[in-house]
Amino acid sequence: MRFYEECVAIAQQLEKEMTQEMRELFMEAQFSDLWQYHFTLGTWIRNHHLNENSYLYRALLILGKKKDDMSMYLLEFMQHYFLLKRAEMI
Repeated sequence: MRFYEECVAIAQQLEKEMTQEMRELFMEAQFSDLWQYHFTLGTWIRNHHLNENSYLYRALLILGKKKDDMSMYLLEFMQHYFLLKRAEMI
C-alpha cells in the first residue's frame, strides 16, 4: 500500500501546484502526448520525489523502470488519478 500512498501524495501535491486549466489540459492529453510534460512536470517529479534514497525510486527500480522512465510512469499515474477524481471515483 505504501507505493500507492506515495503516488497519491505526489498527485495531491501536484494538484495544489497546478491551476484548474493546467489540470484539464493534462487530463485531456493522449498517452502518446504525455512526453510533452517530461521536462516540466516530469522534472518536478524527478527533483522532488525520485532521489536515489527515496522509497519510490527504489520501488520503481524493482519494477524495472529506468530513471527517465520513472517520471513518465508517474505522469501517467497522475493523469489517471486526476481523471478518477474528476469522475468522483476517488
